[in-house]
Amino acid sequence: MLIDLSLVINNELKSYPGDPRVKLQQIASIEKDGFNNYELSINMHAGTHIDGPKHMDGSKKNICDYALDRFHGKARIVNPKEPYQPKGEQIVVIPMKNQTLSEGFIKELIRSKINLIVIDKDSIDEAPYPLHKLLFKNNVFIVENAVNLHLLEKYPSFTIFAIPLKIEADSSLIRLFAQV
Repeated sequence: MLIDLSLVINNELKSYPGDPRVKLQQIASIEKDGFNNYELSINMHAGTHIDGPKHMDGSKKNICDYALDRFHGKARIVNPKEPYQPKGEQIVVIPMKNQTLSEGFIKELIRSKINLIVIDKDSIDEAPYPLHKLLFKNNVFIVENAVNLHLLEKYPSFTIFAIPLKIEADSSLIRLFAQV
């Protein structure tokens, strides 16, 4: 079974504070043009998206330059208030529930060779973004604005897919889902 963990992209989708708003408009219709078409104006950090190292570390590597294998793997939900005990996962899912993450917790994840973190907030930290920078320095990607994480709570592990667009950019919108 697949569980969708992505926000819907529409004009009501909130952007990160200070970023341009999402604009989705119909530019052709069946009635007028014989077909439907839409135009989307969106930045790579709106909605459910993945931040790649180029976002903050000066890397020259675009998100499309990474192998697709990098964006899926065994995952489980972890609690950032408890010591992290790895169980063979490559991805951790962290329901933030108005919590913040500590540098110590992030370092535990890095030592365990995690390659992707999934959160249900619009950012893992705030300016000047020390946790982003620490994760990117260690080649760990960040998925932000995940939804429906409560649907995963009954599963001890699952597979996460966080596949970015094939786009020459620092980060990408994604369709995030779990296979349980």
